[in-house]
Parts: sequence; structure tokens; C-alpha cells
Amino acid sequence: MTNHEFNLLSYQQKIEATKKASHVMSMQDQQYFRFLYQFNSFYIEVFYHKELNFISALQGFTDTDLLKPYLERIDLEMAY
Repeated sequence: MTNHEFNLLSYQQKIEATKKASHVMSMQDQQYFRFLYQFNSFYIEVFYHKELNFISALQGFTDTDLLKPYLERIDLEMAY
């Protein structure tokens, strides 16, 4: 499956496809838990609304600029 094909799926189909992806990392802001997954040659970002307790968006992407919010949270000092 490609990124384009993923983004054309229905909401439920995206959830099922994401279950087959590899979890990379998570983060949160005031409103959402955000989960990053890697699937085939693209990434999937899942937005889980904290207050309403549901997945509000699933977005497939290949643009590595969208990884920046996650990469900024990696503590490289811990790697040594």
C-alpha cells in the first residue's frame, strides 16, 4: 500500500491498516495524543482527542518535514 492509497481509505480502513504499522513514537499537546507509525514507505500520524476520547484524524505522509515535531523531542544526550 502506498501513502496515496492509504489516504484514500475510509476512516475504518485506515484504522485497520494502522494496526499493521510499526509504532515509532508518541507525543501530546493540550488537546491530542499524537502517535507516529511507519508503514511500508510512508508514515502515519494518528490524532487521538483527549477530552472526547476518539481518533479524530489519521494522516499518511512521506514529507519528512512533518517528522520535525517528533525529532525535536528526542534527547540525544541519552544516546551516549
